[in-house]
Amino acid sequence: MKIIYVFFFLSYFSSSSFGQTKDIYKELKGSVNKAQVKDYDNMIKLYSEAIEKYPNHALSYNNRAIVKYHLKKKEGAIVDLNKAVEVSPYYLDAYYNRGVINCELKQYKSAIEDFKKIISLDSSNAVSYYNIGVIRYKQENYDLALQQFTTAIEISKKLDRAYNNRGVLLSNKEKYNDALDQFSSAIALDDKEALYFKNRAKVYLKLSDRENACADWQKALELGASEDESLSKRCK
Repeated sequence: MKIIYVFFFLSYFSSSSFGQTKDIYKELKGSVNKAQVKDYDNMIKLYSEAIEKYPNHALSYNNRAIVKYHLKKKEGAIVDLNKAVEVSPYYLDAYYNRGVINCELKQYKSAIEDFKKIISLDSSNAVSYYNIGVIRYKQENYDLALQQFTTAIEISKKLDRAYNNRGVLLSNKEKYNDALDQFSSAIALDDKEALYFKNRAKVYLKLSDRENACADWQKALELGASEDESLSKRCK
């Protein structure tokens, strides 16, 4: 079975408070709207000009960091995000973006610190708990991962990925009925995700319920699931 690693997307514009005037925000947003989509070189130029004009404008550092990320300059993105949180210590999106990039760089300790910082500023931030869970899974600390996914769900009942991931971890503990409930919850939230049906099909097989297993496997295939030899053999 597979968990979903994917973090939620990096954030450009934010409603977070970062101590800048609305006039600067509108001016910057207007400049970006004039840039062509994915015209990253031009966007770098625009944000750099904004930073030169407003050196304490955290949003400009944050957004330039994301452009650098798309240009595969992740270390440079981290430098800009460091500056963003330096000039605006309560800028949640910058911590979030830095956490995501740190994780991609396998700087897991730093990534966890970023997400914990967000939680210290906003204890209801379910996505940060989810992301820490993903990191703990990557570190093979499965009990801590399960705790983080559980906390994320307690805060937000709409995180289908967290239900799926918790289902995988419970299945690995051979708690198949509990795992089944988790996959069913994920499917209730998103019935277009093939992986959820595939994972639930495997649990049904563990519970000797071939009929429901094969129904889920058929649905997973319809949704584009990758081939699975064990399910295909049982559901001929």
